[in-house]
Amino acid sequence: MSLIFCSFIVYGQSLKAVFDKTDKVYSGHDLIKELVQQQKDTQFTRYFKAIYPTDSVDGWEHKIAYEGVQLKDSVYQYTLSKYKRGVSQADSEAILVSTKVFFFKDKNYRNSRMISRKFLKGGYIEEKEKEGNSVRLKCLNSEGETVNDNGCLKYSRVNFPKHKFKRLYSDMYHKLFKVASLELGQDEKVNIRLMIVADPKTNKWNIYFNDLDKYNLSEQNKYQIIAALSKVVNSEPIDKTYFDEDLYGNLYEYPISIPIQLENI
Repeated sequence: MSLIFCSFIVYGQSLKAVFDKTDKVYSGHDLIKELVQQQKDTQFTRYFKAIYPTDSVDGWEHKIAYEGVQLKDSVYQYTLSKYKRGVSQADSEAILVSTKVFFFKDKNYRNSRMISRKFLKGGYIEEKEKEGNSVRLKCLNSEGETVNDNGCLKYSRVNFPKHKFKRLYSDMYHKLFKVASLELGQDEKVNIRLMIVADPKTNKWNIYFNDLDKYNLSEQNKYQIIAALSKVVNSEPIDKTYFDEDLYGNLYEYPISIPIQLENI
């Protein structure tokens, strides 16, 4: 088995396809793109664990409601509302609302404007506005007053430490290198999008994988891959760098996506 380890920013085309497909489903753009062009009204809801779709009956952690409305002939509005599940489904709490307005001229796309709001503890709101290449970020208090012009959350202002990524990659590489050879065809690859999230309430890791069933893997191989990666993550000490943090010291989940590509040569 040979492991090709890809960086978080630069990765192979097949891995990029895995990311693109997952992101399009999560954002609703797999359906909305065509509806925007046709300027058709729509409403639908999806349920997720992390960024991976699940059903509405059991196991979902948050849901996203999508709504597209034609405001007039040349203007279409798309709204994404994200809710976090509470103790029961009825206890869902709104944590993000993002509205994007598309402008057309002679039925051709001209430009767009997006405003998103993250709802934080204490009634604070982080607001991001984007129009063309212009991006504005600000933090609002519960009265709607501007606290600052660079956001409420730590990772809106600074990047996650690169050395943390590099060490996780290295540890995963050495762990997976010891896994028995995969039963793959000569040209077959396994593209894994691993997502890890530290829970600020339990101080434990939540670990998520994309669907591995579509690959020609035995149950033993799937177990070996999941067990190896899970062992690396669970052995990583959780410190404050793995959480996002607001101006007042409140901690929030900060999802980390790690792309891995496996192939036999």
